[in-house]
Amino acid sequence: MTTKKLSKDDLAARSPDDEWRRRFVELSDLVGFLGDCVISDHYKPSDALNAAVHLSELGNKMVRELTRQSVPTKEARLMCLVQTAHRDPLVDVAEVDLDALRDAIGAEILSGALRFPFVYGRALYDRAADLHADLRHSLTGEETLALLDGTPIGVFQHGRFLSGPYGLLQSVQSRQLQATRRVPLFTCADLSCTVVHSCTLGTGWDAPVNDHRNKLTKLLQQQSKEPSDWGDFSTTSPRISGSGTTTSTARRSPTCWATGCPRPSSAASRNGSSTGATAACGTCCSSTERSPGPRRRWSPASNGPV
Repeated sequence: MTTKKLSKDDLAARSPDDEWRRRFVELSDLVGFLGDCVISDHYKPSDALNAAVHLSELGNKMVRELTRQSVPTKEARLMCLVQTAHRDPLVDVAEVDLDALRDAIGAEILSGALRFPFVYGRALYDRAADLHADLRHSLTGEETLALLDGTPIGVFQHGRFLSGPYGLLQSVQSRQLQATRRVPLFTCADLSCTVVHSCTLGTGWDAPVNDHRNKLTKLLQQQSKEPSDWGDFSTTSPRISGSGTTTSTARRSPTCWATGCPRPSSAASRNGSSTGATAACGTCCSSTERSPGPRRRWSPASNGPV
């Protein structure tokens, strides 16, 4: 039997405590790094990351149901963490150790288990030019890992959490420079085009934590067909600003990678395609990207593509 989703006002009435709401936003910021990273098909959650997960009663119930469906326990717990909330929270927001979770994610970033593209400078662009002779709208997971090999760790910031060469640090200032797998990577064969076209990087869709995700979605949809309005709730939830005062800020819904997520289907992802592959680049393309074709390498000497 399904129940009705909760509105922003319903959630606010159930969670009037500013401290709980601040922790929920910071938890969502941390989880954002897990939702937008690149992993291999052989990815396994570390013991430290598993220990940092503190699930709610609903989350523990989902884990029990998932393990009955042959989902490994660590992956089931991590799936609930990444989901964060559906109609109700899957994580015990009041009890989860955010510092331990930050450290565990940071350790996985430093070990290379979680990868992020370094989108500044031309290192990634030159690496793509060495590996691919043609313009590509998307890369498979294996191609993405080959692309990222030898490149710096991506620098992104979700709230007060900052990824980079030191793993995951906590900044005094809160900002949103969210991690992405949509990166500028190729120049096309049109001599009049000066745009570096974007490419959607792949990830390990066959990793158990991704491969079993639809099982959790089905279980949650038995509870409620739609997730509660956690995104709108987060918009008005407080976070800590650089001055140490509490502020409210708009942010992404923690359920954006769950029900209704525009990520590729299993079949599409295995073929290296993605829903982002035909999106407009927003600069020189009107409605769709140019058709794949020869690429040019940008010449720093001439400050233009060659």
